[in-house]
Amino acid sequence: MFNRLFLFRAAPGIQKNSDKNCDSMTKSKGETETRYVMLSPDSIVTPENVRNLLVEKYPDLTVKETCFGAMIEGGHDEIMKAVEGVRSLDKNGVYSKQRGFPIGDSRVCRADRGGGPRPGFYLLEQENKMLPWIRSALDMLDRGGVPPETVPRGERLKVDELKKIVDEIVSDER
Repeated sequence: MFNRLFLFRAAPGIQKNSDKNCDSMTKSKGETETRYVMLSPDSIVTPENVRNLLVEKYPDLTVKETCFGAMIEGGHDEIMKAVEGVRSLDKNGVYSKQRGFPIGDSRVCRADRGGGPRPGFYLLEQENKMLPWIRSALDMLDRGGVPPETVPRGERLKVDELKKIVDEIVSDER
């Protein structure tokens, strides 16, 4: 997947640190929060749409477009308003989660770490693959569908019974 990264306007309280390889940013403790805005792979909204909306309507936020959506950084209330604004584009196809590091932090920067995937990338990738299923369930609820009830757990299968089932399947395949 093509990874497009763009960094727009730094929010107040954030200064560029030009002596780092990845445009690291420093911030005062407790001032800002960073969140991922992730798009479901089956969403009609593109990361570019998300970036454009955020840059136009929320000028006090720092926005970084990514292949899965965007990262946004700013005050908590402003971020939550922005997330709701993005959700208005695709109600069940936009998800948000908090990020542990500010945008451009050298602790997760691949240039400073010597290459390779960023810490947490594989988890993010797996979560992104599950989003179409979550969207499907939310769409079903919106249409008035009822989620299946939890099946109560019965007795555990005994080893001898499992062996019989496996033997039957193996003998049927021959």
